[in-house]
Amino acid sequence: MSIPEPRQPKKSGSYIEERTFYSKDEERTYHVKQIDVGGGGSYVVSMEVVAKHAAEDILGEAPGTLTDENTRAIWDKIWKGSSL
Repeated sequence: MSIPEPRQPKKSGSYIEERTFYSKDEERTYHVKQIDVGGGGSYVVSMEVVAKHAAEDILGEAPGTLTDENTRAIWDKIWKGSSL
């Protein structure tokens, strides 16, 4: 799995609107937030990924380390900020 390149930090702004878009081949889902940064508009785009793959990336685990059975428990710990 290839991890997309992270975006450059942006100034925080006021949230205006959020919409969902799909790639032409309908393989990927993008969540786009339009924000107002100092009078100029900006967009922040997030892409849906498999939760198991994201958890492995966040935890620095090798791909394929987590199983479908333990992904929810791992995400509960990540979400709550518990040490793993």
